[in-house]
Amino acid sequence: MLGTLNVVDDLRREGFCVNLGYVQYLLRERVVPMPEKAPGGALVWEPFHIDRLKAELRRRGRGPEETPR
Repeated sequence: MLGTLNVVDDLRREGFCVNLGYVQYLLRERVVPMPEKAPGGALVWEPFHIDRLKAELRRRGRGPEETPR
């Protein structure tokens, strides 16, 4: 279980082109499902939530680059 900032940091380390605002946009527009909220309102990201987010980022061309553009 990770918080949103941790998820974004990990994705960036993996080479994804993403920031907190973009993840918030995807959640707000219901492109990816909203993770459960912990007490205090923090989102709790489970591995399957992260996998869905990664799949959407790849679909949008924001995944790690495998070949130069």
